[in-house]
Amino acid sequence: MSTLRILHFNDVYHVAASSQEPVGGAARFARLLKTVQERDGGGAQVTLFSGDAYFPSLESSVSHGRHMVPVLNRLGIDASTLGNHEFDQGLDQLERLIRDNNFPWVITNLVDRGTGAPAAAGCVPHLVKDVGGVRIGIIGIIEREWLDTLPCLPPTFEYRDFVESARAAARMLKDPGGHACDLVVCLSHMRLHNDLALADACGDAVDLVLGGHDHFYYVGSGIDAYEDPAAAQLPADYSGAQDDREMAAAWAAERRSLAGGRAGRRVVKSGTDFRDLSEIEVRLGADGAVARVSVTRHRATSSVPEDAEVKGMVDRIQAHLSKALDKVVGFAACDLDARSTACRTRESNLGSLSGDLMRLCYAESAGAQIGFLCGGTIRSDRILPAGQVTMRDITEVFPFESPVVVIRLTGDQIRRALENGVSKWPANEGRFPQVSGIRFAFDPFRPPGSRVTSIVLTAEARALARRSHSMAATGDSEAEEEEEDGDDDGADEPLVMDRHYVVATREYMYQGHDGYDAMVGAEAIVDDENGITFANLYERYFRGLAVYNALRFATGGYAQDCSRARHPAGAEEPGGQAERAESAWKRLIIKHADRLLALAHEARAEQAEAGGDDHDGADTAARIQAVIERFNGTVERQARVPRRRGARIIQALLSSATRLAAEQEPLRIARSALFGHEDNSSVPLAPAAEPQASEPRNDDAGGLLPGLLVNRRDTRSYASESLLARWAVISPQTDGRIRIIGHER
Repeated sequence: MSTLRILHFNDVYHVAASSQEPVGGAARFARLLKTVQERDGGGAQVTLFSGDAYFPSLESSVSHGRHMVPVLNRLGIDASTLGNHEFDQGLDQLERLIRDNNFPWVITNLVDRGTGAPAAAGCVPHLVKDVGGVRIGIIGIIEREWLDTLPCLPPTFEYRDFVESARAAARMLKDPGGHACDLVVCLSHMRLHNDLALADACGDAVDLVLGGHDHFYYVGSGIDAYEDPAAAQLPADYSGAQDDREMAAAWAAERRSLAGGRAGRRVVKSGTDFRDLSEIEVRLGADGAVARVSVTRHRATSSVPEDAEVKGMVDRIQAHLSKALDKVVGFAACDLDARSTACRTRESNLGSLSGDLMRLCYAESAGAQIGFLCGGTIRSDRILPAGQVTMRDITEVFPFESPVVVIRLTGDQIRRALENGVSKWPANEGRFPQVSGIRFAFDPFRPPGSRVTSIVLTAEARALARRSHSMAATGDSEAEEEEEDGDDDGADEPLVMDRHYVVATREYMYQGHDGYDAMVGAEAIVDDENGITFANLYERYFRGLAVYNALRFATGGYAQDCSRARHPAGAEEPGGQAERAESAWKRLIIKHADRLLALAHEARAEQAEAGGDDHDGADTAARIQAVIERFNGTVERQARVPRRRGARIIQALLSSATRLAAEQEPLRIARSALFGHEDNSSVPLAPAAEPQASEPRNDDAGGLLPGLLVNRRDTRSYASESLLARWAVISPQTDGRIRIIGHER
């Protein structure tokens, strides 16, 4: 009989300890894990992790996940699978983080459609380890539900059914003529119901499912023994006490109900945030089958000493965070109103902008039509003056890590939610709504519950959601289907009470807090585990807006407005006219660098093939001229390419593009963010995206902001922070989306 010890944890986000027991924290968890790993001389054991580490957290919003690399590398992990939040800042960033890890990442059912290789470079489809005479096969399985909420995955990725993939991989690993594994462990990042479904369907091949994604502790009925010795050391009302008691009682009841030799479901989930560690002992019988599985739950309480090395890492992370919070991420051309007297009683420019970002962030991936937050979300109770905006400003205004969720509500549920929001007016209540995608009016002289007099869905929200994603239309009735199939007249439309709408809101409100019980129990399209935090949302927005505006800087009036925002109150602009007077030729090269450079290389190759003769080059010049005329008439008139011998044209193109390559790498990144795929050389900027002279744009950026709010391919690696921040200029305004009858100004 062989015995193997497996140590398991999942979903760790915050390296610092919390104030409530069990306090967790990376330093205590590292000491706890090391103690268990070294007990009895180590022995036959593996340490496994079920995903979600790099994001989201306040630390990750400034480190882009890099802060977690040395912490994870210190823990002696043998294998991990990918969680949904590993993709939060794009595939490129994930692959860089993976390269710096000292342990393998396993992903079995997310592959590249063309090659069949694992989705992220550096991952493996399965892993085989020999430990103390036991041959272990490890697979990594994810669910489609959270994958469908990620807008940053390349279209070449292919998801494969988790049951079929797990069964096929497990049987392959156990094949006596192949890997001949004694035990197959599935590291999963799925909701509990999917873990249980996998255990039921693949029990003959998968011996143990170690899950993540859910942030609670769980042992399934197939676990023969369960102990929680640290629970006795905790206060009776510790965080999660009731859930733990209910879980233990449910496990015991399920064990008693097993009959006829049924093994039950061997599923374990190990909590969250460096608070819990599962020690799983697996005994194999003489026939090689699993004979017994027992679980001991260890907790990182305040009584656990801190690992000195990891404590030093955490201290450095916190010090860096404090410094990084003062980083300038953008500029405001107007005051940003975060006063509670504004956000909790009327439309505020910061509330409207926040609602817009919530909606636009999920317009493409989830079909969001409406953004809905309560005024109490916006804190700091001050006006942020025009000028620099730092990460510290953002975290002070949005200190809560309650994520954005996307849910499906009927028009009547939205009406009831709005009624709740205005029910206490004019009291300075946090429930007062700030919205996007809708306009509504209310009469404060009516009784609470009947104050809202009109609600309309804006034409812009209708068009964007319909264009972006099919989830915006549910087809609940024939009338609804007819409306969706009909012509869009480009006008606002009244909310239909029995029709469903897709709403981006806060998890806090979805749980019914502040009286928002109208939202409780609604279908979740993007749940709290998959939602973005406000700090991360704003950080992405400023960065995306920067690269977008950098693409448009050829418009002089807009560039001057950006400069005025960066240097307010009459401050002298550095460089003066000379800095603003970018040559038309340089602007041309920057805007169309990829396309023109390709033509230049092609022409040079033709010239070399012709023996280096300085031939006419008329065809190349004509093609370059066509590019200019088609995509940039204004610049074309200022920098007309002469239709004459092509050698000088070709040389100038090559020289200019080479000189600007390092400086203007954000061009390629911005195109990717704008259009959602890497090869954008043939995609022009839409005429609608051109800004009006002297008019800063920050609302929907010509319908392109959804592409900026997600990281389709990494937008952080090459461009300097200062280069990007100088183009992130916002000027949010109130636009009458909330009308208080009798109090119009």
